[in-house]
Amino acid sequence: MKMKVFDFVVIGGGASGLAAAITCKRENPHMSVAVIEKNVELGKKILATGNGRCNVANTNYEYYNEVKEFLESIGVLLKQERQGMLYPNSNAAKDIRELLEFWIKKLGIVVMSKTEATNISKIENSSFSIKAISQEGELQISATKVLLATGGKAAPQYGSSGGGYVLAKKLGHTITPLRPSLAAISCVGKFGSLKGTRVHAEVTLQNKRTGKAFNQIGELQFTDRGVSGICVFNLSKNIVLNLEGRDLIEAFSDYKLKIDFMPEFAQEELGNVLKERLKLFGEDSISKLLTSVIPAKLAECILEELAKENGIADISAGDVDSFVRKLARKIKSTEFSVKGVNGWKEAQVTSGGVQGKEVNKTTFESNIVGGLFFSGELLDYDGICGGYNLSNAFYSGICVGRNVAECTG
Repeated sequence: MKMKVFDFVVIGGGASGLAAAITCKRENPHMSVAVIEKNVELGKKILATGNGRCNVANTNYEYYNEVKEFLESIGVLLKQERQGMLYPNSNAAKDIRELLEFWIKKLGIVVMSKTEATNISKIENSSFSIKAISQEGELQISATKVLLATGGKAAPQYGSSGGGYVLAKKLGHTITPLRPSLAAISCVGKFGSLKGTRVHAEVTLQNKRTGKAFNQIGELQFTDRGVSGICVFNLSKNIVLNLEGRDLIEAFSDYKLKIDFMPEFAQEELGNVLKERLKLFGEDSISKLLTSVIPAKLAECILEELAKENGIADISAGDVDSFVRKLARKIKSTEFSVKGVNGWKEAQVTSGGVQGKEVNKTTFESNIVGGLFFSGELLDYDGICGGYNLSNAFYSGICVGRNVAECTG
């Protein structure tokens, strides 16, 4: 079997790995650089980011300037939208991938697609020996420096399998607990009638055992199992389960969601608004009370729940003030018990990864194995929605590429 020899081998052809390869080859053109990718094509997961638009970065990311400089250097024309989110001006994720592929080819970087690294070992204190499987059979590869940029376990439909964690562990690294992050939350109850309903809301995730709470405001969308939307995704990363002697259902029950469907109104203020609307429509037209206030399906559900909880079917003979107070409270504070977080297929990122203290925070080189680097989702980093995770993927890759170029002859 013929040995393939390179100065720098990147395992994983996603955003982070490609940024590392391009940066390294640009800064040290004499180096031989290769990318090993198990998929047929490079950057497959990039196509799914930002709903196909590619929320490529965020101006609020700590190292935004470095990411922006790299993206512009490969020809990406960026535009900024709300909350610092950056997209290619074309709104096309495929354009980001196309430009990355262009530079990989232009710089003469070797790409081994449909190839999976199965083992990495350090040969004494010098080079690395990499075993890989391709369609042609087993490959033996030698490299002076190696970057593991294989991605996490989220979105396996794009090729993510978590194989990089296995390789890292074999090399002596600790992997912190892995779980799906930035995913929809399923709740106790029936949500079929609300499926697809969207509403601007303030959502609070609370641990009922500790009292610790996390808060997000944004568009919430009901699913057939619970709630979704960016605000929910961001909250999901804070669900950490205590599984000591308990099953998953019991562990998830530690958490509840409290939803304020009209965060722009104080409860008393909302009560006054509802009271005026009662005067306008009359007490025999309750069905019109919330028309144009909140989505119709949600209004119907809230009124039905209020009737069940308080025995109020109508208020023609009841206490108007009491009804209005209860309705305002229900709109401002509806609670659901958490049943679960959607799994790997629907999660955007992986929470957990190679333990932070085992990786140099500046170069992303292993503190255990010299010449070994980690980047992207393989690291123990999961940011909120809005381009932070892709920013971190690019930034860590850029840092690795720069460091390898400087330290290799």
